[in-house]
Amino acid sequence: MERFITQKYANEHKIVTEIAFQYARAYQQILSNPLDTEVNYMALHNALDCNEYFSFYAQYLGDSVLIKTYIAKDFKYKVLNRKSRLKAYLEYDKQLSGGVYESTKIEKLKERCDFDVSSLLGSK
Repeated sequence: MERFITQKYANEHKIVTEIAFQYARAYQQILSNPLDTEVNYMALHNALDCNEYFSFYAQYLGDSVLIKTYIAKDFKYKVLNRKSRLKAYLEYDKQLSGGVYESTKIEKLKERCDFDVSSLLGSK
């Protein structure tokens, strides 16, 4: 995944690469232990929130980076490319069934990034 991420997003802002790595860590966590629902949900939800912030809201909340890539869409297919991985993900997804999950407030989305956003806002 590391090679895929660095090659796919080589010409993008460094924040795009970091969001992709955050997704990779979340999916690895899910695939390693699909029954740890609460931890897995937060890890994946945090990656989604971080991606959403920089895809849709950053420019309106004072950050100069607005990425054109919504990583979640293509990333899921790349990670779940084997039957065993898909089975583990579906087990995780089944554990979420029937739950009620709160959306993150827009002004809190950036805080869900698990990397140092401030140091990357000035780099490419």
